[in-house]
Amino acid sequence: MSIVLKDLCKSYGDQAIVDHLTLEVKTGELFVLLGESGSGKTSILRMIAGLVMPDEGVILLEGEAVTDVPPQQRNIGFVFQNYSLFRHMTVAENIAFGLKIRQVPRKVREAHVERLLEMIGLVGLGDRYPSRISGGQQQRIALARALAYQPKVLLLDEPFGALDLKSRVQLRENLKNVQRQLKITTVLVTHDQGDAFELGDRIGILERGRLLSLGSPSEVYRRPRTRYVAQFLGEVNLLEGIVKDDTVQVGEVSLALREETVPHETGARVQVLIRPEQLEVATVPELLRGTFLAKGDVQSLLFAGASYRVGIRVRGLAGSVTGPAGRTESSVLFAQIGLGTDQAAALAPPREVAVGVSAFHILPYPALRILVAVDRSKEAKDALQLAVTLSKTTQGHLTLLGVADHYLDEIRTKQGLIQAKKALAEESQEAETLYRRGRPTEEILKETNKSRYDLVLFGTRWRPSPRRLLNAPAFEVALNSPIPTLITPVPAGRLQKVLVLSSGEEICRSEMRFIGRLSRALEADVTLLYVQPGPDPRESVLDYLQELLQVLRNQGTRAEFHVRSGQQIPTLLNELREQNYDLLVFSARRMKRQKTFPDRSSADRFFSHLNRPVLVLNAGECPESEEPASIR
Repeated sequence: MSIVLKDLCKSYGDQAIVDHLTLEVKTGELFVLLGESGSGKTSILRMIAGLVMPDEGVILLEGEAVTDVPPQQRNIGFVFQNYSLFRHMTVAENIAFGLKIRQVPRKVREAHVERLLEMIGLVGLGDRYPSRISGGQQQRIALARALAYQPKVLLLDEPFGALDLKSRVQLRENLKNVQRQLKITTVLVTHDQGDAFELGDRIGILERGRLLSLGSPSEVYRRPRTRYVAQFLGEVNLLEGIVKDDTVQVGEVSLALREETVPHETGARVQVLIRPEQLEVATVPELLRGTFLAKGDVQSLLFAGASYRVGIRVRGLAGSVTGPAGRTESSVLFAQIGLGTDQAAALAPPREVAVGVSAFHILPYPALRILVAVDRSKEAKDALQLAVTLSKTTQGHLTLLGVADHYLDEIRTKQGLIQAKKALAEESQEAETLYRRGRPTEEILKETNKSRYDLVLFGTRWRPSPRRLLNAPAFEVALNSPIPTLITPVPAGRLQKVLVLSSGEEICRSEMRFIGRLSRALEADVTLLYVQPGPDPRESVLDYLQELLQVLRNQGTRAEFHVRSGQQIPTLLNELREQNYDLLVFSARRMKRQKTFPDRSSADRFFSHLNRPVLVLNAGECPESEEPASIR
C-alpha cells in the first residue's frame, strides 16, 4: 500500500510543527524519516495513523483519501517508542490482543501467534510476562502485536531509542528481515543515523517540519543538498572554494568537479564538503593516492575502534570547519584512517604531514531569503543598504515589498519600489518586487506567513519620537511574525560583533541555530549576555548559557557569554557602548511578557539610546522539544 502526503501542515499555537510537507512512500518500501527532536517526525507518523488531524493537506493510502477516516478503519499497525505492552498479559496474549478484539477464532489466533513468535525469533517465550523478558525482546513483541492483524502499513516511532547497542543491532536485523518477508509498507522515524542507513530503502531528512533531502542512504550521505543535512548525517570538513570552469579553487589547489555536483556557476562561492574518510594522510605528498590538498601538523590522534581519528591543523585553507560531532576549530581538518600500530605511532603529534582528498562534494554557500519593507523614506534606504550587505555576504535572495494603505499612497509606494530596484541595480544586486494594497502590518505578516523567507528587514527611525515606536509597523511585525525581524535606525555596514540578550526559556534552539547561521555567514563573533540582580550566578544560569553556547559552536560560530549584575536596561546599554557591538539580538517574548520593558517609558528610554540594528526573534512559544534548559 502506497502512502501519499500532499501539502501537510500542523501547528500548535504559533509554532509550525509540520510545514507544507509533500511525500510519497512506495508500496513495500521501508522509508525512514530522520531528524532532530522537534523536527515533526512523530507528528507526521501520528497524522498518517489518524491519531492527530492535520490543519491542512491530504493523506492518501493506496490512492484513497483517508484524512478524515478514523484510525481503526485505516488498517495501520503502530509500534510506539515505549512498547505499550500490557503488563498483566503474557507475551502470547499481548500479540493476540488485536485478533481477540476482532473475534478471530482461538485456534487461528494461537497458530498465528506461533508463526509471529518464530518470525521474531522468540519461540518458546509465549507464556512469559513482559517483566520477565529484556527490553529488546519487549520491542519485538510490540512489533509482532502490530503485525498480528496483518495491517497494510506499519509505522514505527523511535523503536530502538531505549535499547543498548547490542539489542539495537539485533532488532534492526530482525525488523529488516520481517519487513522483507511480509513486504509491508513501513515508515520508521528516528534521530539515529545508524538506524536510517542500515534500514532505509530511502531516507527523508526533516528540519522544523520541512523535508530537506530525500534519497537512498548513499545519496543523502555522499551528495547532501544543504550544509545542515551534511552535518546532521555525520562529521564533515567544510572548506571555502571558488568555482572556475570545471574545477573548484580551494586555497592554491584546484579540484576537478564531477558531473553529479550541485548546480553552480563559474565564479560562484561554494562550500567544499569532505568526509573524514575521504581525506588521506601521509608523511610526504608523494605517498598520497588522491589529490594533494595541503600540508599541516597533526594535532591529535585518537583511537576509534576500527580506525584512527586524526586532527590536522592545515596551512593555506580558508574557512575550514568541522561538525557537529567534533569541536569546531578554524583551519583544522579531521581524517578517519585505518592504520596499523606502527603507522599510528609514526603520525603521533607533533608531526608534519601531507593531506590529500580522494572525493568531495560542493554545496551552495549559505544564503538568506530576505523580505525588505520598502517605501520612499530615508529609513527604507538604510534598510536597503543593509539588505545589500547581507545579500552579498550570504549570496542571498532579496524580495522588496511595497504596501499602500490608501489610493493616494499608491503612486508614492510604487515609485519607492522603482527607486529601490534602481539602487540595487547600481550595486549589481537583483531582487524580486511585490506590491500590495492594504494595511502595511497586515500585508507584511501575510507575506512572512508563506514561509518563503528567513528574515524580514525594516528601516525605522526611533528618534526623536520613540513613544510612537511600539505602534509602528516594524515592531508590530516583530511581535507577530513567524520569522526574525531585523530593524535598523541607521545606515549599517558590516555586522561583525553580535550581542544576544538571553534569559531562561526565552530563546529556542532553532532560533540559536539561525543566529549561528547568520553570524557564520557574516564572519561575526557572538556574545551571549545574561543580566541578573545579584552578584553570583546560579549554577543553572551557567548551564543554560553553556547549552546555548554549544548550539552556536556546533555551527562553527565563535561565541562566548558574559554574566553581568545590575538593572537590565542600563546594564545592556552600557555593554553595547563599551564593547561597540554592531547588532543586538533579543526575543520578542521578552517584550510580550514585559520582562524587559515593564512599561512604555522604559521602552522609550531604551530605544532612544540605541543607534544600531536590532534583530527581534519571533514571539511564538518554543515547542517543548525545542526549549533550552530552563533556569531553575
